[in-house]
Amino acid sequence: MKYLASIISILILSFTVAAQDAALERGQVLLTHGAYQEAIAHFNAMLEKQSESVETQVLLLRALVETGEYAAAEKRAREFLIKQPNEARLQNALGEVLLETGRYAEAAAAFAHAAKTAKGTPLYRALLNQARARLAQGNEDDARIILVELAQKYQADEEVNAEALTIFAKAFACLEKYQDANDLYIDARDEDEQFIEAFIAQGELLNEKYNYAEAQSLFEDALKINANSPAALIGLAESKRLSFSPDAGGAIELALRVNPNAVRALTLKAWFQLEEERTDAAMTTIERALAVNPNALEAHALRAAIFYASDRNAELEAETKRALAINAKAGIFFDTLAHFAVIKRRYADGVRFGRRAVELSPKLWRARTDLGIQLLRIGKTAEGRAELEKAFAGDPFNLWAKNTLDLLDSIKDYVDTTRGAFLIKTSPKEAEVVAPYAAELIEEAYKKLTAKYKFTPTAPIAVELFENHEDFAVKALGLPGLGALGVCFGQTIAMDSPSARAAGQFNWGGTLWHEFTHVITLQMTDYKIPRWFSEGLSVFEERRARPGWGDDWSVEVVKAYSDGRFVKIANLDAAFTRPKTPDGVPLAYFQASQVCEFVEEKYGFDTILKMLALYKEGAKDLEVLQQALHLTPEQFDQSFNEFLQAKIKDKIAALGTGPMRVNDDAKQAEIILEAVLKTRPNDYFALLKLGTIYKQEGDKEKAIALLKRAAEVFPYYAREGNPYVQLADLYEAQGQKAEAQAALEALIKHNETDASAYKRLAKLKMELQDRAGALATIYTSFYVTPFDADLHKLAGDAYLEQGSVAEAVREFRVVVSLQPANPADAHYDLARALAASGNKVEAKREVLRALEIAPSFEKAQELLLKLRGEG
Repeated sequence: MKYLASIISILILSFTVAAQDAALERGQVLLTHGAYQEAIAHFNAMLEKQSESVETQVLLLRALVETGEYAAAEKRAREFLIKQPNEARLQNALGEVLLETGRYAEAAAAFAHAAKTAKGTPLYRALLNQARARLAQGNEDDARIILVELAQKYQADEEVNAEALTIFAKAFACLEKYQDANDLYIDARDEDEQFIEAFIAQGELLNEKYNYAEAQSLFEDALKINANSPAALIGLAESKRLSFSPDAGGAIELALRVNPNAVRALTLKAWFQLEEERTDAAMTTIERALAVNPNALEAHALRAAIFYASDRNAELEAETKRALAINAKAGIFFDTLAHFAVIKRRYADGVRFGRRAVELSPKLWRARTDLGIQLLRIGKTAEGRAELEKAFAGDPFNLWAKNTLDLLDSIKDYVDTTRGAFLIKTSPKEAEVVAPYAAELIEEAYKKLTAKYKFTPTAPIAVELFENHEDFAVKALGLPGLGALGVCFGQTIAMDSPSARAAGQFNWGGTLWHEFTHVITLQMTDYKIPRWFSEGLSVFEERRARPGWGDDWSVEVVKAYSDGRFVKIANLDAAFTRPKTPDGVPLAYFQASQVCEFVEEKYGFDTILKMLALYKEGAKDLEVLQQALHLTPEQFDQSFNEFLQAKIKDKIAALGTGPMRVNDDAKQAEIILEAVLKTRPNDYFALLKLGTIYKQEGDKEKAIALLKRAAEVFPYYAREGNPYVQLADLYEAQGQKAEAQAALEALIKHNETDASAYKRLAKLKMELQDRAGALATIYTSFYVTPFDADLHKLAGDAYLEQGSVAEAVREFRVVVSLQPANPADAHYDLARALAASGNKVEAKREVLRALEIAPSFEKAQELLLKLRGEG
């Protein structure tokens, strides 16, 4: 009987163990796949039956931490440790809760306690976490000693699992052995395809090393294992933020649904809110983060950024002291401040914060790169290069550092042209063609805008014209791929040169005027002007520089307005930084410019100056609206909308529902369109389509009438198929050159980049004996297409005929530099102009060059004889 009882007891124990193993495995599955609340309930139920199961206790604590129940996790961990005070896995779990809640010294002590008794993977995790706690306190030397010890254990451990490999990889990453770390993450994933921590940690490493696409893929793979993993969702949001993806915020909201106390998610959310100028919302989110972890450096840095942006200097100083008390080597704190200073376009402050960041954290390579880029932006090229070289030597994965150093190499031969307050840098092949026109235009802008705004900016002002768009993009952003045309850093303007884009795509003169307006408005407000007002004024002034410059109403913009896609004044700044649609930024530019039009028209330009003065004093949009316009934001929105309605209500009606589809058969199309015009006589698309049909059929009278009417009801359409070119064709065919000229002038008023229209208009003016008008048109065309040697030749001849010798010399120099088909003629023309200017020495040199190319060139021979006779 005793033997039978023993057998029964063994069987019962075996069944019990098997049942417990099955229950534990089920709980692990729930936890692995993110069913956290079910897992918590399951583990609690298991502990009621067997309260001392360490495996169950550890898994319960992990589930509580994943869902942000830190207080409950700490309470249970301490309860478990009462009975098993030396259990390393429980000490690790407690330490991780303490780490998440900012009690770094206590966390380090818990991890140290765990390390004393642990072996294998629990020991490795205890050492890694102890180093993390030391780093959070700024104890970098202590942390490094621990990390080196951990790395040595990797060499000694012959059998490692996916968890151990991941821990070792994290240690190598902290020791800046990034390739070793990446290799170990791959090994860990090979070891266990379901070990999510390896996917997340490798994704975080790739985020840090600028490989955002692959990082995003790893986080997506992690989410296939556990769709509710807060760490994977946060990593995904970070990779999207760093790659400028517009939907980064969605992943953060998902993470916060699972863990509303995830400090990294909260700080990332606050980061987005700050970039969108939602300061109050950001402060609320930051306070939520600090309630969980009062020592979260990133949260303190973001709160300091709010104080900085609102010029609350005493609070900024106090926040800085708090941060440095947490970690005296907190370079990341100042790097964050530098980032938001640059967003506010306070580049000098960005440099100041950047210097502090690298002073405290010399190996914070990202901060050193940012510092180098900001130094370049404020004209400190040698110092900027030195910082970038240090950054790239420390982190050869850094794309920003590499790209910017490559840029500096590619522009080292650029030619400097000094004119007044300006230093203009152009490529050698563009120095003769572009620099003279850039100099004249920007001096004109300087004279007009300094008088208008009653402000003289600090000089010298550098103007950098990049013949390669990607070089400009690197200068502006640090990476290629930027869609903008120009950027202003206060005392430096960087932009595409005319050769960076195809002719007819780009008015570089308008861009230069636009960017110089930024020089005025940024400097005169001490860089405190909001982006919407600065951009709005730049478009506003660009529009006044020349007829047709600066964006005007278009079919797309009218539709966006009629669809209710203009934003409220309170949201206009965010429309630039976080656009909701692909066309959101161009639309924001246009709306901001219309706000400036509205203010000037209703209140006068002095009110714009008053607004600028208020921003300089530190006032924000709400205060500026109240003090300068005596309007609340709601009143402003209503008044502004009424202004726009009065301006374009007829244009909205003219556009109707948009372009219409008609039968390909011209006669049937005529019948349909004529019927439309009987009921809607101002339907723009019907007028344009029917006018085009009549033109094709040769009915000039009807075509002219309809096309003229189309241009009257909606004058802004000037792209392919526009009424203006068709009218010019019809008028020229009838010998009505003055009418053709008027049509082309109307065209370039609404299409500033139509190079062929400028050329055609200039020739018409010449035929009408309007030499001055022709020269003005030609000159303006050079801000769109400066590489047309024929136009420069035409201008040079005209200038010489009217006695404008200096201008003729300039034009013929350009012709020579463009290497025309007949270089002998080009050198001869330049010699003629130089002789007329009295510069006989250089004139002889040029005529000899003409004769070297064409020894029998009679006109050149005659000029040479004349010059020698006069000499």
